[in-house]
Amino acid sequence: LKSSARNEYMIERTRRILRRTVWALQKQLEQGEFQPEGFEVTFGGGRIDRVDFAEEDGSLYVKVIDYKSGSTKLDLGKVYYGLQLQLVLYLEAAMSMAAKRNPNRKLIPAGIYYYNMKDPIVSGFDMTKEEIEAKQQKELRMNGLTSTEKASLLLIDAEGGNVVSGLEYKKDGSLSSRALVANADQMHELGHFARKKALDLARDIYGGKIDAYPYEYKKMNPCEYCEYGSVCGFDLQLEGCHYRRLSALDKDEVWQEIAREENKQTDKEEREDG
Repeated sequence: LKSSARNEYMIERTRRILRRTVWALQKQLEQGEFQPEGFEVTFGGGRIDRVDFAEEDGSLYVKVIDYKSGSTKLDLGKVYYGLQLQLVLYLEAAMSMAAKRNPNRKLIPAGIYYYNMKDPIVSGFDMTKEEIEAKQQKELRMNGLTSTEKASLLLIDAEGGNVVSGLEYKKDGSLSSRALVANADQMHELGHFARKKALDLARDIYGGKIDAYPYEYKKMNPCEYCEYGSVCGFDLQLEGCHYRRLSALDKDEVWQEIAREENKQTDKEEREDG
């Protein structure tokens, strides 16, 4: 590993990011009441990086965290299109496992988050050590979806804080319109929707649906960094090759579409039962 200056730099960079990650996660745990319940938690064919629990008034609050080396952000539009189901399904699995171990407890989904591992550089003049660390903590906040249950907000972050969740607040203390949050019904609907979407995708795969028909979403597509272009043969210059162009959806539109899907499913089940 020390065969070149570049390799030695990468070793030092990795060491620096590791130290910063441990420091940031420790600071985040100090801010709220959640404590890690498990690391590398396995279920079926998956593995959750971290599951946290917190207790309040006899209820058990559950949140899941996935560590990323890039700059991954949760996008509800991607969840709706089945492009980013991982975190939602992790929460569903964590809730299911918690229910088995706590059969008489009320379980509440509190949040799903990505933690992007990095060592940010902050700028400023004549800053104290505390000011520098505060800026670094801001850069290292998690991103994801938070339940608007008051207890969830207070258990994740200290009163009015956002060191963990990264939520934005207005001056009057209310949540910003940019804050990615969901009420209790929406959290449950999202979980149900993700399970159904994953099942539909699995059925398509088992059914032999393997057409080279990639998506394009917000000017992004998976072909840009794909190593298997020569295998699938997808090329825009060839006749019949084109992207599935997915419309960008804001969070309100996503919740409306998910609610519509849930209502359709409920109506279908009622007709079948009748």
